[in-house]
Amino acid sequence: MTKHQAAHITDHPGVLAIYPDEHLQLHTTQSPSFLRLSPSVGLVQASNSGGTGAVIAILDTGIYPKGRRSFTADSSFPPPPRTFRGHCVSTRSFNATAYCNNKLVGAKFFYKGHEAKMGHLINETQESKSPLDTEGHGTHTASTAAGSAVPSANFVGYANGTAQGMAVRAHIASYKVCWRDDGNASCATSNILAGMNEAIADGVDVISLSLGGLKPQLYNEPTSLGAFNAIRRGIVVSTSAGNDGPGTYIANNLAPWVITVGASSIDRRFQLTLSLDIIAEPTSAPHCISARTRPVHFYL
Repeated sequence: MTKHQAAHITDHPGVLAIYPDEHLQLHTTQSPSFLRLSPSVGLVQASNSGGTGAVIAILDTGIYPKGRRSFTADSSFPPPPRTFRGHCVSTRSFNATAYCNNKLVGAKFFYKGHEAKMGHLINETQESKSPLDTEGHGTHTASTAAGSAVPSANFVGYANGTAQGMAVRAHIASYKVCWRDDGNASCATSNILAGMNEAIADGVDVISLSLGGLKPQLYNEPTSLGAFNAIRRGIVVSTSAGNDGPGTYIANNLAPWVITVGASSIDRRFQLTLSLDIIAEPTSAPHCISARTRPVHFYL
């Protein structure tokens, strides 16, 4: 669309505003206990059903349910509420019959904004034009929000325990709005708005957005206005504050009608010894090779 065409359409009485399409960026197994959340305390007490009956829309890089126990549903898991009208879309790389169940109740994808913004078609040698997640971020955020309980989860033998989402009994509807291009994933605002509108029409209860831009404009930003449209229909919108910090002035998604969730440090550290083999050292003896070890710390 040219600037002249945009100006002409803006004069139409049915058009609220026109914004240039922009690319937004994507922004532990013991989160509930670390946050001191308990089924008998505060807001969690009021919703101690684990999210039963709620459908959470994840707008992200899609979802990779194959072989992921976080997205399975046992025989006791109820179907989604009748008010939910969404479904899973099948493609060559996403088998809705095999992947979807009472846990994963929706899977759709929106890509036209990305292709228009980039000026070329999605490279299907590195990305799947389907609900399938090839980047990992959407699968991660979906499991954090509402993943099923997975006992004996660990990271290379560390942090063994049960991994589960915050709303373990809620249903997940995935809307792929972010796409990889040359190794990097980004999210066109037109795709995000299309995903939001679809989630609203599908009848979800919560919309989760773990993405944002560098220059939050509060009342003049397309995704914030899209979120307001969802709020008006009784849908809770949860967003991320971003990956920058620690100053508050760099936080994203600051519209007062959304829940903005910030990051925190975590209370555990794992120490291991990393063996670095075949390290050449400067020495008077040629071809002298030795090995060193040093402690390594990581957090999970």
